Amino acid sequence: MTTDQVKLLKLGIEPVDDKLCLAVESGLEWVLKNTSLSFDITSDDDLAALPANVRLFAAKYAEIMRLRFGISSESISNLSQSFNTSDFLDLISDLAEELLGDEITSGVKFVSAVRRWK
Repeated sequence: MTTDQVKLLKLGIEPVDDKLCLAVESGLEWVLKNTSLSFDITSDDDLAALPANVRLFAAKYAEIMRLRFGISSESISNLSQSFNTSDFLDLISDLAEELLGDEITSGVKFVSAVRRWK
């Protein structure tokens, strides 16, 4: 995927660099693999015609891929640390269910827990 193709999607993410192109392409491939949607990643016309939920998924997918896990913040004077323990798969699954729920075909159903196991 080229920078021009990513800009064509109007994701609102700047700057458009090689890493962003890879993340967006990977997100769109995830959509192709796990949903009933069909489009050509190499076609400018198909990319321009993508529905808003797919473009938003690609933008959020790219943001998730850019997250750094582990220590998210440190404070020297108070000697405190904050940790980010989120899991990529959980974040992507939640995002997919929210934005692409009706189109998911991978056989996986996302179900919210009513209560914890005992």
